[in-house]
Amino acid sequence: MTGAALQEEMMSILRMANPAKLRARIISLGREYPVDQLINHVYLPVRQRLVLDHNTSRIMSSMFDGALIEYAAASLFEMRRKPGKEAILMAWNVEERARLWLEAWRLSLSGWHISVLADPIESPRPELFPTQTLIVWTGMAPTRRQNELLQHWGEQGYKVIFHAP
Repeated sequence: MTGAALQEEMMSILRMANPAKLRARIISLGREYPVDQLINHVYLPVRQRLVLDHNTSRIMSSMFDGALIEYAAASLFEMRRKPGKEAILMAWNVEERARLWLEAWRLSLSGWHISVLADPIESPRPELFPTQTLIVWTGMAPTRRQNELLQHWGEQGYKVIFHAP
């Protein structure tokens, strides 16, 4: 099935306002398709459509985000059973909580055991996590100031990685 067809299917399920059916379909899609394809070609476009669709209430968007976060969190838990590297993921000046969890899911399938800081951070403080690997996500290319800080932290010996899917 194409990304557009899957988007339409998700929109139909969302219009039914049935959280159990939504969760079941998210689970089945997670078994059928690669994570990058689902996030980039199904989940993000559907989230965008929900924001733009004036006939859709914020409740449907919230229901979708909740189901995605629930699935991502379960996937993170499952991936911890496999060998991997520990890291803390944080949103740096971006309010996209559901997207943060989707990125955590994406990273976990690349061999990371991700701990998510649920609230957006204005300025990462790697000195609070001196022995940890921090992964920062902004939802866009880093600004010049962010690049300067990333370089500064690296020079000080902190493990800070910029995540750009």
